[in-house]
Amino acid sequence: MKVKELKFLYKQEFTIGIDENLTIFKGSIGSAISNYILYNSLNESGEFKWFTVNLNKGEKSIFHSGHWATEFLINNIMEKDIEIIKRFTPPHTNFQPL
Repeated sequence: MKVKELKFLYKQEFTIGIDENLTIFKGSIGSAISNYILYNSLNESGEFKWFTVNLNKGEKSIFHSGHWATEFLINNIMEKDIEIIKRFTPPHTNFQPL
């Protein structure tokens, strides 16, 4: 459902590749995709839809969410950003500085 949903809604905005058993979407992040990730990221059970989400700017990783949104890596994050992210993550997500 998750992959089919993205392919259907945003097929013009991504290239889609398969690597082993992973489906990889690559493309530019516009407001539609940003809003989708922020406001449609939970499944019917209230769980994060994706095992991993990586956002890169060129070759540099700027955001990583792993293990169903329980692990995060964000470069140069500010305290106010952490508070915003906490609103969209599972309650047991662990936020610790590196």
